[in-house]
Parts: sequence; structure tokens; C-alpha cells
Amino acid sequence: MSLTRSVVIRLVLGWGLAACTRSAYAPAGINITSHRSDYSPTAQLAVALRPLGVQGDTAHIVIDSGSLVVPGETAGGDGGGMYNVYISALLVTRAPKPKGKSLPSPWNAMAESDSQFAFTAVPRGERRAIPAMRFRVERPANLDPSKAWVVFRISGIVIPGVVRRVGQPAGIATPGALRFRVYACADWNLSGRIDRKRAKVMRTSYLKAC
Repeated sequence: MSLTRSVVIRLVLGWGLAACTRSAYAPAGINITSHRSDYSPTAQLAVALRPLGVQGDTAHIVIDSGSLVVPGETAGGDGGGMYNVYISALLVTRAPKPKGKSLPSPWNAMAESDSQFAFTAVPRGERRAIPAMRFRVERPANLDPSKAWVVFRISGIVIPGVVRRVGQPAGIATPGALRFRVYACADWNLSGRIDRKRAKVMRTSYLKAC
């Protein structure tokens, strides 16, 4: 049976409205970046996540590729930068509103992976490729994938302007050494769909969402 012109128009409009209201899937390739943040260092990551269903006890998260950069002028040799850099994956949800005058937190960590070693050193002013990394995170029983997302925590030691011999390990006891911890956050949820509201906030004020 053929459809009348008016029926076809209504169907097309209906499909268009459904497409507008349904969130898009997270894109392939670079889909997490902290370049809009005030963090140092900054990261961009191509991340693959098997979307979580209603049930399941483990999240499998893969960094296919990516890069990390420490801003500043290239010092040459070993004249400062980040050392002993580790990366871990967290499953997070929106944090509850703070009580009183407490500072708001953009998210609340529900579970996290083991911390994995990424770099011995990232010199100031240089970009380093992040190796492929795989993370397993035990999923909390009450986690709703549509209301949770993944955050990567990047941590290590910064030693500004210090000159060390090649091969000498960096340690927290080194004079001037400080620990650092920065984050790179997804704007898509654990179901693999983009959270449009969260993405908008991250574009205008990254630290409010990450």
C-alpha cells in the first residue's frame, strides 16, 4: 500500500525530531582532550570503551593512542619538566551539591583502575605520544551508565629548572620536586553517548565539569 504525501512528511519530521533528541555516539579517534583546561600538562586521547549495559561487573577502557604536552619553552637537555608520569581511569558521577560554603566538586569518583606507568620524563615544551594502555575498572553495583562517565587521572612529579644526569631517576626527595595531578574528562557517558549539556559546559569552562 502506497503512503500518501502527508504521511511521508509526518514520518520524515518524526525521524528528524527523534534524531535531534537522541544524543550522538562518542566519535572515533581523539575523543577526550584537556586542551581547554588550565591544567598542566594537557592531554588528548583516542579512547575506546565497550558501552556498559544494564548489567555487568567490569568496565574495559582502552587508550588507543594520544599525547601529553608540558607547556613552556623547550629547555633542552634535562632542564625541567614532568617525571614518573602515571595514568589511571576513574568511573565518576555528578557530585552532589555542597553544603554550606564548601567548594563545589564537578564529579564524584565511584571506582578506579590501577595506576599505570606512562613516561619516565616529559620535558618542558615537548609533546610525547602516550602508549596504548588498557584499564579494567570494577563497576559498582548501583552505577547507571547513562549518568556516569570516564575520567583519566595523570599524576607524577614536576622538577622545575633542575638539571640531572642522564639516567638519574627523579624522586620526590629531589630538591624543588612537587607532585602534580591533573585530569582529562570525557563528555560522553558510559553508554557511549555524548552528554550535550556536559559537553557545552566543558567548552566554556572546563574546570566546572572536570
